[in-house]
Amino acid sequence: MCTSQWGLGLSFAGDEDLFKEMEAEIKVEKTVVKPKKKPKPSFFRKWIKNSENKFSVRSMHHYKKPTDREGLDRRNHYAETKLQFKSNAKFRDTTFYGFVWGEYGNQKDTYQGGTLFMADRKRYRHFWELSEAYAVHGLESVDFTAGKKVFKMGTSTVLYSPSDRITPKDLNDPIYPRELGLWLSSLDYYVDASTFTLALFPYFIPSKSSASSSRWSGTGDSDSSGDNQFRDVNSVVGKLNVQEEFPGFAFKNFQGVLRFKTTVLGWDFFVASFHGFNALPVLKKYEERDPILGIVTKTTYTKQYVPVGNHSFGFSTTFGKFEFHGEGLYQYAYAGKDDHYFDYDGGITYTIDDWAKAFFLDQIDWTVDYAGEETTRYQDYPNYAQSSKDARAAKNNLISRVVLKYDEDLRFFYAQNLDFDEGGKMFAGGLEYKLTAGLILKLHTEFFKGTSRSYYGQWRENSRFVSNLEYSF
Repeated sequence: MCTSQWGLGLSFAGDEDLFKEMEAEIKVEKTVVKPKKKPKPSFFRKWIKNSENKFSVRSMHHYKKPTDREGLDRRNHYAETKLQFKSNAKFRDTTFYGFVWGEYGNQKDTYQGGTLFMADRKRYRHFWELSEAYAVHGLESVDFTAGKKVFKMGTSTVLYSPSDRITPKDLNDPIYPRELGLWLSSLDYYVDASTFTLALFPYFIPSKSSASSSRWSGTGDSDSSGDNQFRDVNSVVGKLNVQEEFPGFAFKNFQGVLRFKTTVLGWDFFVASFHGFNALPVLKKYEERDPILGIVTKTTYTKQYVPVGNHSFGFSTTFGKFEFHGEGLYQYAYAGKDDHYFDYDGGITYTIDDWAKAFFLDQIDWTVDYAGEETTRYQDYPNYAQSSKDARAAKNNLISRVVLKYDEDLRFFYAQNLDFDEGGKMFAGGLEYKLTAGLILKLHTEFFKGTSRSYYGQWRENSRFVSNLEYSF
């Protein structure tokens, strides 16, 4: 027995071994439960989660009947419906994209069949359309893209884009062109704030035009009711029955784009060079001659899409409440089969958010653009009857738009396009209102005026009221 200043203590021989045995007897084995790993979502689940889908119903009521002509669809009321699916999903280092829609309407000679997977050269809208189906494989500073895709040139700030010539468009309703995809393979190389793009297009795909029975193809007193792209020849030889000729699928007919985009000191720039076929056709004349007398016995005409080089540029920047933008394109037509010309557009957007409150508005955006054209050489290749001049949209135009934002749910707009060369005028105004989350109502009216030589003048009987109900889900 021993004592200490802290109290009474008992000591046994071998007490250390005793305590070890006791600890071993009362030791409780601990079981570590590892949390279960959540399974990675499948590609299909990611595709569904990332989907952006929309259902829309559009109604168009024209204020008066058009002047009659043979085969004209003279209805005053048209309607169409569209259901579209858009999504993307990533698998390892590759992201897949898709955009498909189905639609139908009561416009005569407008809807037929389904997507033609390679070179779609039909002017019809399809009951179902595969607009995009492509994959992007990403590395550290390079993206490789292959498939069917809408390829955008130019900037998003201009009201008229001269450089946007590559992506085909559905122009059955020319006031509301729809962008369509085309087959391509491309490489994007990124260096800091700059992007170098090389894109190749194996198939030439033209834009879709209105049916000959459509109100948009001219009315009874229009000098373009035969083929409104070749008015000068129509006025001499009468309404043309023109065949269309397309570039075939061959290595020599591949089209290509080389583009450079960058941002420097707050300025966004791009320059691009395109080699391929003109998006706007020209008219070639074929003459059959008597083998003995040598006189012309028959003349026929064919639309052709001729080889061109399109060299374009664009810029945009902001300074305070002002945004400045511009684009230009120079077309060089090989062998003189079309005109050489320079198309350009430039303008300014002014944002008003201070004294807009005095008008019970949250914000006002006012954009004014001027679009013009300068021809440097006229078509001069033998046996070509007319260039693309009548199909080129803006040669001396003042375009403006005002957007009045009341709040996040309600906006009003007014827009106009004044064609000083041919005297055409378009005016439009309306509103956009978010009824509930995902449900938007759009209402507006359009008025067309001008001489019969101008596009807007040809459509002067097409003034209309348009309503569009869209549900996104």
